[in-house]
Amino acid sequence: MRIIDAIDVIFIALIVYGGFLGLKQRISRSFALTIIAVGSIYLLSHIFNLYLTSLFFQAGLSAILAALVLIFQTDIRRIFEQLSTFRSRKGRRGNVASTSTVDTLTESLARLADNKIGALIVIKGQQPLERHIRGGFSLGGRITFPIVYSIFNTQSPSHDGAVIIEGETIEKFGVYLPLSQNLQEGKKAGTRHAAGLGLSEHCDALIIIVSEERGSISIAEHGKLIPMDSAAAVKKKLESYYNRMFPIEPKKTRLRWLTHNFWYKLGAISIAIGLWFFLSFRAENVQRTFTVPIECRNVPSGYAIDELEVSEAKITLTGFERAFGFNPSTLALSVDLSNAREGIQTIALSERNLINKPSNIILNRIEPKNVAIRAYALIQTDIPVHLVKEGTLPESYSITSVSIDPPSIAALIPRSALDEITYLRTEPFDVSDLRQTTATRLKVHFPPTTHPVTGKPTAVRVIILVAQKKR
Repeated sequence: MRIIDAIDVIFIALIVYGGFLGLKQRISRSFALTIIAVGSIYLLSHIFNLYLTSLFFQAGLSAILAALVLIFQTDIRRIFEQLSTFRSRKGRRGNVASTSTVDTLTESLARLADNKIGALIVIKGQQPLERHIRGGFSLGGRITFPIVYSIFNTQSPSHDGAVIIEGETIEKFGVYLPLSQNLQEGKKAGTRHAAGLGLSEHCDALIIIVSEERGSISIAEHGKLIPMDSAAAVKKKLESYYNRMFPIEPKKTRLRWLTHNFWYKLGAISIAIGLWFFLSFRAENVQRTFTVPIECRNVPSGYAIDELEVSEAKITLTGFERAFGFNPSTLALSVDLSNAREGIQTIALSERNLINKPSNIILNRIEPKNVAIRAYALIQTDIPVHLVKEGTLPESYSITSVSIDPPSIAALIPRSALDEITYLRTEPFDVSDLRQTTATRLKVHFPPTTHPVTGKPTAVRVIILVAQKKR
């Protein structure tokens, strides 16, 4: 496994671990089961080469994602809310009610139930409530039976609303909660129970409901309505809720990051490695051969090279099918000539010469393996320029003289060619239509081994004197 593969596995493991934590906090089981089912079908289609199923996923992936977002938008919103409120729980122990406050709250609930006074009390958890509740009045008072009784007394205008408790304090009263959409669960009781159940479907709060008809106490949590058979059961539930929502930070150890939620982390890593093995490692490798140009770079100043006898090479690459999505025209073999010396030399071609190759593709073969070049030193010299004429002058006319300005051009030529190159030629000039003296500017052609000098002229001005023959 390469380093990049390890990073790939870690990213997937983090996503799976986050999903496990979501399930641990009882995010919609139907949402989780749907994601697992879709993922499993895709995985099986890939492993067993189910062509039609794979084609369906490829063609309809965007539609599937859009459908999942629409169907489970509430669960997805809840996940993002949990991410936005994620922080150390050590600093939130202030949200926990003391033992005496829990006793006071439990006693108040028992007395309300005995007197068949309906009540709806929300114990705030980690997640915010503002988006789900409406109305209400701020209080900020400590929890006492007289305050609780005065709020839920049937003579009080706010007795139908809910009370929001955070830690030791009654933050708000007369609050309206969303009604449950779970008709099967909600039909067991009245509106007050449906409201408590509705809020529990949207956040991690604990909602306590006292029925004025039956004088019973029920607790709504995570979309479930749980009847309490005694005040002791209510107290036990409150203590359990606080310990679970706001646990005491254990003494930190060096291995705390590993041992905390160990089995969730182990499962996430195992699933990520399994996915990598089935979807990446076992993916079929393919080989492809490309023809790429051979380019020379960093030619030393004052040197030139002959054109390469072999200007292209064939390379064979190996990798996953999906890795070949790049543009092969960007590939090239670049030969560094910064250490070139005069004469013929052979340069070996290897992977370090191949430029623009994706990192997830392996180079298997290069043909040819070597390339020969000839480097030669250049000498600057002035070479005369000759006019190249084409066509035939009319019989009644003749060229009396040709002047070229400048008469010679500075050029760089190999030392060995000093005696061979005696002049430079202009581009061809057609004289067949000449009837009078003409001046023109013509480019100078340089032989393959000859090069112009930077900053020096590469064209000349030619004056051709034409006269009519005497009869």
